[in-house]
Amino acid sequence: MKNNGKESQAMLAVLIDADNAQPSVTEALMGEIAKFGIANVKRIYGDWTTPNLSGWKSIVLDYSIQPIQQFRYTIGKNSTDSAMIIDAMDLLYTGRFNGFCLVSSDSDFTRLAARIREEGIPVYGFGERKTPKAFVSACDKFVYTEVLWAEEEKTAPQQEDAAKTLKGDAKLVNLLRRAVDAASDDSGWASLSGVGSNIAKQFPDFDSRNYGYTKLGELVEATELFDMQRRGSNIPQSKILYIRDRRKKVQNNNKQREPVTTAEWEQFIQRYHEGDTFRGTIESIVWMGLFITVTDSGVTGLLHKSNLPENFTTCFTVGQEIPVTIKTIHTERHQIELAQA
Repeated sequence: MKNNGKESQAMLAVLIDADNAQPSVTEALMGEIAKFGIANVKRIYGDWTTPNLSGWKSIVLDYSIQPIQQFRYTIGKNSTDSAMIIDAMDLLYTGRFNGFCLVSSDSDFTRLAARIREEGIPVYGFGERKTPKAFVSACDKFVYTEVLWAEEEKTAPQQEDAAKTLKGDAKLVNLLRRAVDAASDDSGWASLSGVGSNIAKQFPDFDSRNYGYTKLGELVEATELFDMQRRGSNIPQSKILYIRDRRKKVQNNNKQREPVTTAEWEQFIQRYHEGDTFRGTIESIVWMGLFITVTDSGVTGLLHKSNLPENFTTCFTVGQEIPVTIKTIHTERHQIELAQA
C-alpha cells in the first residue's frame, strides 16, 4: 500500500459484469467498496449495443466507470466473462493492486477469484443471493447486493422478538459461540475484531446486516447470549469491545480446590497409571472443561473441553459420576490430565 504521509489505503481494481449486476445498487456498492480501499480502476463489461444495458449508461458517467465493449459473437455465449477475466489477470500481473472487487452473480468467475487469492491478493465479491456458493466461497469477503438495497429502509428489530428469533437460529448461535471460543483468552474473553476475523475466514458471505444489524457488535448484543465489556486501548478516547459466552459463568461451587497432599499423591501413583480407566466425580464445570475427582482420592484432573461435546456445560452436572481415562500424569506438579473413556 502506498503511503504519502497519510493513512495507508488499499488500491483496488473494481470489475463489474454488467450482464449480472443491477445499476440501481451502484451508489451503495461504491460506498461499500470504499470500506476496503480506493477504487483506482473501475471497469464494467458488456455488449453496449444491446438495449438491456441501457440502464447503465448514465451510471458509468456519474461514477467514472470505464465501459468495456464486448460483442456477442455467438448467441447464448457470454463473451463478457472472458474479457473480464483476461483484464483481471493483466491487472493482477502489474502488481499495483492490493485487492480486487468482482461484481457479478455468475459462477464463471470462481476460478478467477481463486487464482487472484493464490497471489496473496484479497478478493471482495458482490452479487445477488442467487450467486452460486462456489463463487461466494472463493472470495475473501462476499456481500449480497440485497443487503445494500435494504440498507436505508431497514428498521431496528424489536429487542424482545429479536432475541427470541436469534436464539432460535442454531446455525448463527453455534457460529458465534465457536468464533468467540476460538478467539478467546484463558478467561473466556475475546475481542470483537478477533471474532469477526474468525467468522470471515469460515464464511465469506457472513454479514450482520443479513440479520438486520449494521454492526457485528449489535448483532452479538441482540442475541443476549454473551457478556460484553468495553476496555481502553492505546488510542486516546478509543475502546475495544470484548465479548464472552455467558455459559462460561457455570457452576463451580464458588470455592478453591484444595491442593493434593504428598500422601494422597503417593497413594494415587501407586494405584493408577497412564491409560487406566476409572469412574470419577465431577467437582466443577468451567469454561475449559470438567474438573473430575478420582474416587477415594484427593486428586482432581481436568477433562478438557476438546474431549467433550460442544454442549458439555449443559449435559453434565456437578456430582455426576462418569468414566474417564488417565491421559497424562505430571508427577512433578502433582497433576493429571484426563480423557473421556
